[in-house]
Amino acid sequence: MKKKEKGKEKTDIKKPKDDDIPINEFKIIFLGDAGVGAKTTLINRIMGEKFNEDEHTTSTCSFTQKHVDIGNNEELILDLWDTIGQEEYRRLVIIFLNNIDCVVLGYDVTNKFSFEAIKDYWYPKIKELNLCNLIYLIGNQIDLVDKREVSKEEAIKYAESVNLRFFEISCKTKEGLNIFYNDLVNQILELYIAKT
Repeated sequence: MKKKEKGKEKTDIKKPKDDDIPINEFKIIFLGDAGVGAKTTLINRIMGEKFNEDEHTTSTCSFTQKHVDIGNNEELILDLWDTIGQEEYRRLVIIFLNNIDCVVLGYDVTNKFSFEAIKDYWYPKIKELNLCNLIYLIGNQIDLVDKREVSKEEAIKYAESVNLRFFEISCKTKEGLNIFYNDLVNQILELYIAKT
C-alpha cells in the first residue's frame, strides 16, 4: 500500500529484496524511546512538514523516502525508517534492524530517562547486532532551556566515548536541524561514492 503526499512516498513495511535495492538507496533507521520528538517529528521536519505540537506516538514501523539531488542527474534515495519507541515493542523493532546504512538515536534533552535508554539499551543493541558504523546521537527539544536534564557536555562525552556523531536540535524551532541534515547527507554521499 502506497500513498503519495507532497512529493514524498510513504509506504507500509514491504520493501524489495536486498539484492533489488539500487546502490543509491540507503536505509536510515530512527531509534529511541517514545515521545522524544527525534523520530517521527524529526523525519517529518526533514521532509519539509510543519511542526505538529500534537504529534501522536508512533504505533507501527514505516518508512518515508527522501530524494536528494546530488548533481550530474544523480540522486540519493534516503529510506527514513520510523520505529515504535515504547519499551514493550522493542523486540518488534529488532525485526527491522537489518541491512541498515545509518542509525539515528534520538533522545529528549528534558528527559534523562530517554538519554539513559540510549546508553543502556539502544546503543548496546546496535553494537550487539553489528548494524552499521554510521550512528548519530541526536538530542531534541533544546528550545526548552529551563527544562533541560541532559547537559550538552554530558552527551558529547558519551558520544565521543562510543564514536557517535552528535548533534542537538529543536524540531520545533528548527535550530540545529539543517546542520544535522547536511551532515547526514554528506555522510550518506560518502557511502555512495565508496560503492561506485
